Amino acid sequence: MRHRNAVAEPRARGRLVALVAALLMVGSALGCHARNTAGRLDYRPLLGTVAVTRASAATVDGQTISVDAVALAAKARQAIGRSRVFAPAESDRPKPRANVTIAVDVLGEGEPPNPEIAVRVRVRIEVVPNSAETAHYGEDAAAIGQLPTAQNDLVASVFQRLAERTTEDLLAAYADRQRLWLATDGDIAKTLASDNPELRLEAIRITGARKLKAQLPTLLHLLVDDDEVTRDAALGAVVAIGDRTAVRTLTESRQMRDSYEMSKILDAVASLGGQEATQYLSFVSETHDDPDVRKVAEAALNRLRKREVKQEPTK
Repeated sequence: MRHRNAVAEPRARGRLVALVAALLMVGSALGCHARNTAGRLDYRPLLGTVAVTRASAATVDGQTISVDAVALAAKARQAIGRSRVFAPAESDRPKPRANVTIAVDVLGEGEPPNPEIAVRVRVRIEVVPNSAETAHYGEDAAAIGQLPTAQNDLVASVFQRLAERTTEDLLAAYADRQRLWLATDGDIAKTLASDNPELRLEAIRITGARKLKAQLPTLLHLLVDDDEVTRDAALGAVVAIGDRTAVRTLTESRQMRDSYEMSKILDAVASLGGQEATQYLSFVSETHDDPDVRKVAEAALNRLRKREVKQEPTK
């Protein structure tokens, strides 16, 4: 399942204001993935059910309003179909299905003379049965939408439009991220420098999944990004690539000054392994000033040694 941080998306007055919350896969997308290119298998799932599982009601300006669940589900299915993210229904291969569930809640209303209504929409996409190749299709994202209401507006109609547009925005952002998995390695490299934080985050995951060693310097640079989610994704991609030359850079990272961040990097060093990793973890476990850090380093060192013993050839 994915976990994403809230990202504000300002819009002009009278338009939808969305606060997109995404969630990013913690390592699940780093499994092997075959791209939908010539000569490769198409792992795209079929679109399964699209259902509104919850639609809360509220009283606004004396009117009881609620979302038309059937209409919202139909709008969502149309939006997904236009995106062509999932495999066509006439596919001749057995495929998993991506089931979509949507929940809508009224968060509140503004005060005169500029009344507003706000909704929170949550979209979840679950692939059944799931696998490493389809893991990145999973989604659990939420957005807050706000829209001014004029006095002559039918509040129920405004609420419906707001719920539909917020849902469509979430699905459009999801489709953009999924299309990246079909992009070339060169396009992925360009997206690593994107101003769009969600697309950049997805590109980081794809870099790890495809083991794009040429992008290792970029990933190591992202380890000092201001955003923790970006740092964690970059660290996961470095581990997925598995190049032990990254160990030295990891141990010299400025993040090592922070015990919380240091524990993550110690785990990454242990995952990469090798003589330099063993020496460094041993050094930290014996000499670091913080006893908690020493414990983390010792545990990481033990994991590394056990793994290396298992990997030794049997006689």
